[in-house]
Amino acid sequence: MQVRLLHKKQRSTAEHLTIFVLVWRSPFPVQVVFSWNFLYTATGCRAIRLATPIDEYQQWRRRNPAIGCRFASIIAIAPPRYGQIFEIVPTAATPARIAENIANRVTELLENKRVSAAGLLFPCLTTLEDTARVMLALKEQPKWGVTPTVIQNDVAGDMVAVRIVREIPFGKKACDSESLVLGDFAEFPPTRRSPITAMELFVGEPLKNDPKSGKPTTQANLAHIIDRDAYGHKPYDTVWENTREGRRASLGLSDARRDDNRAKARVTFVMPFPLARRLECLP
Repeated sequence: MQVRLLHKKQRSTAEHLTIFVLVWRSPFPVQVVFSWNFLYTATGCRAIRLATPIDEYQQWRRRNPAIGCRFASIIAIAPPRYGQIFEIVPTAATPARIAENIANRVTELLENKRVSAAGLLFPCLTTLEDTARVMLALKEQPKWGVTPTVIQNDVAGDMVAVRIVREIPFGKKACDSESLVLGDFAEFPPTRRSPITAMELFVGEPLKNDPKSGKPTTQANLAHIIDRDAYGHKPYDTVWENTREGRRASLGLSDARRDDNRAKARVTFVMPFPLARRLECLP
């Protein structure tokens, strides 16, 4: 059971939160004292979860059919097997500093041959505006690209989409790796509506050929985690077809002529026009 303790005001890192836990079948209550800073490594959270943010996020990836992608569900069963790691990024700083933290950590992970995908969690980024400010600040970081565009959307109406890529090694050359931002925001499609704000990014060696088109790879994304040849062509193709069906079901797309462009791999995240105008990122 997940327990959340809400608070009305921000607490400094010097303050503490006391949680009283009653242990059943024990004559004495157990008092557990957690440091606010220890629980989330940053201040300003709207809620405290007794389950760790990483546990909560991974549970969502394993058990929530709304994700749509069956490969993501398979990987979520045993992330280390596929070289995927999850970490919390401290957010008690300016958007520019948080973006720098992201960039520095991704650079480190690119040098780790045992890691193919990074899941960076931001438990204290609880609004789309705060999240967007951080992600847009990545444009100032070396080898990162941030591009806003306008997308037409059959489901939620036209929106501003932001594509964020990081240049990664690809043999003797380099290619862009497309990132995804997920979060509990109404503007996001069901496939990206995670309980914890997160950025996921492929940081391994891209496959020679694109997993979807079969053509030579020109850009990478999370689909490069699983190699079709290593997984087996028939089971891989079955999972891919189930992914297509699951994605459309999650997005409520019963009409084959309709689509939800918010959920495309090239879209990192979306925002409404008023927010894009306020953040001065209208294309």
